[in-house]
Amino acid sequence: QRDRRREERGQAEVGGDEDDEGAGNGCRHGERLYGQRFADSTHATNPQLRARAEAWLAQDPDPETRAELAALLRRVDAGVHSSIEDLADRFNGRLAFGTAGLRGEIGAGSNRMNRVLVAQAAAGFAAFLRARAVTAAGGTPEALDAPWPVDAEPVASIVLGYDGRKNSRVFAIDSAEIFAGAGLRV
Repeated sequence: QRDRRREERGQAEVGGDEDDEGAGNGCRHGERLYGQRFADSTHATNPQLRARAEAWLAQDPDPETRAELAALLRRVDAGVHSSIEDLADRFNGRLAFGTAGLRGEIGAGSNRMNRVLVAQAAAGFAAFLRARAVTAAGGTPEALDAPWPVDAEPVASIVLGYDGRKNSRVFAIDSAEIFAGAGLRV
């Protein structure tokens, strides 16, 4: 029953316990290669992972991570088992925002640091800040759905910074554009 709920939510996972039925098929934890069903229902099917990866690829503005993911998908299509595990690691979870912010390995996927993930986080934070500012000023929830007029006074301010780490400046610029588009002073 837990497995069915997990599949319905799209949160199935690759891998499992060492004693999974079918573990003798030559693959870790009983999974099978691309195009076949996994040994038991707790595992995500590779078509599900591929669909997540292709959706990610369609929205990724970064040529480096797009090329990285496209190459990984070609290896998955070729049946390279380690590539299937890599795809599962990248898309069977989401990088979490912690006390130190978003931190993780840089690469393509929802469980990696990249421009798509940073843009999604910035859009969510911008919506939160805008909602607080509009509500505090006596605005209505309907005002939140309207696009922010270009000549309107910003509803709140945010300060962004970056350092010398890979893509830090790009992440800051992408975030600044999203915050400004949401009506925040950057």
